[in-house]
Amino acid sequence: MKFLFLGDFLYDYDLIRDDIRSIGAELEKRGAAVVLNLEAPLKSPMPRKKWINLCNSDKVAEVLKILNTLAVNIANNHILDWGRQGLEDLIRLLEENGIPFFGAGLNLQQALSPVLLKVDGKSIGFLGFGWKEEMCIYAGKKRPGVAPLKLPIILDSVRKL
Repeated sequence: MKFLFLGDFLYDYDLIRDDIRSIGAELEKRGAAVVLNLEAPLKSPMPRKKWINLCNSDKVAEVLKILNTLAVNIANNHILDWGRQGLEDLIRLLEENGIPFFGAGLNLQQALSPVLLKVDGKSIGFLGFGWKEEMCIYAGKKRPGVAPLKLPIILDSVRKL
């Protein structure tokens, strides 16, 4: 299997629907699976006060399936742009559509949870971490956010994986 890793995935799906379908068909033809950084949560009534707040459409799960997406990284600086509710709604949408995610969560334990995929008889693990210097908000025991990009945490997560 071939993998295509994509970063900062965020588009207006209504405007590029045909492009997404043709890209998905090409990926399928080439036997490529996608792992991407899903750049933003779903929109909620309570945005954080920022210069810019990004959000994904509720159509994002449909698009991820068209692109043969195996998993998404959500450890990024926009994942809490719409507060806890935006992240909760995104996680619910991903889970309902069977799309594994890693790198962020509603608490530190979920943010540190890896995704394990079986591909061609082999296990492949994915972890994601966010960098505070890039305005990522670290998850806590009871606080949503990204897995902290701190060497001891990374090494411990890799050992456990």
